[in-house]
Amino acid sequence: MPKKSNEPEVVETKQEIEPVNQETTLATFKQGVDDLLAKREYFINQVLPKLKEKQDFHIILGKKSLSKGGAEKLASIYQLVATFDKDNDTVEMLSEVKGMVAYVCDLKRGGFIVGQGRGADTLGGNNGDPNKTIKMAQKRAYVDAVIRTTGLSDIFTQDMSPEDTNGYQKPSNEPTYHADPQEPVKNHYCQRHYSQLKEKIQITPAEASFSKKKYGFELCRKCQSEGDKAKDEQPVTSQPKQAEKPKSDASQTKKEVAQEMEKVNEATDKVETEDEKLDNAISRAKGEDSK
Repeated sequence: MPKKSNEPEVVETKQEIEPVNQETTLATFKQGVDDLLAKREYFINQVLPKLKEKQDFHIILGKKSLSKGGAEKLASIYQLVATFDKDNDTVEMLSEVKGMVAYVCDLKRGGFIVGQGRGADTLGGNNGDPNKTIKMAQKRAYVDAVIRTTGLSDIFTQDMSPEDTNGYQKPSNEPTYHADPQEPVKNHYCQRHYSQLKEKIQITPAEASFSKKKYGFELCRKCQSEGDKAKDEQPVTSQPKQAEKPKSDASQTKKEVAQEMEKVNEATDKVETEDEKLDNAISRAKGEDSK
């Protein structure tokens, strides 16, 4: 069939594939690794010492827990911009958890996503305050995204913070948990949350061990703090017991009374003897007078 005049002619062209220069690829990779190590070393030596404790991070259980303020500084240094979306996958996966709020934080540089983090919280953990719950979920997602994107998980953690624990600081006598490699992994949950609110609040083995010894139950940090506060505010109603006087023995009392009576009788007999002597003397005197 002859081609129509208005149809474009298809011209087949062959594109030659240039061979990859392995030396160039390896050199590029080495340069990238060297740049990454140089940036990390610069951060550790120059930036990390300028971050302030109790402001940019908190020392909790011997770890540097990155705060929101510290995450914002790191994001500014690494030129990261955050956006948030609802984490429907997490909410759906944990549908049995009541009042769950979850977010995904995307970190962008130059309009491209370079990192991501997730965070969640529950209304029950914030006394039903939705505003605080949303902020806590977003903060956790943001801090998680910053730590992941900057590759600083060996320096910082976001396991807990003073906002999460009501200012809890590790007591000096809190035991350190050492996992037994032969012991199967066991999840621990706050028994108070589960019994009263039907919520599964997972706690660490160290928290479970410490609260079990101190309170008799496995409790989260918040419940431990509330328990200590209630104990401190409880008024003292009972009066100190006064020392009881020793009760006297009945037989000893009778013996003492008998001894006293005996002394009285002896004294009485003595008086009567003296009276008799006086009467006799008077009688003799009267007889002499009559003679």
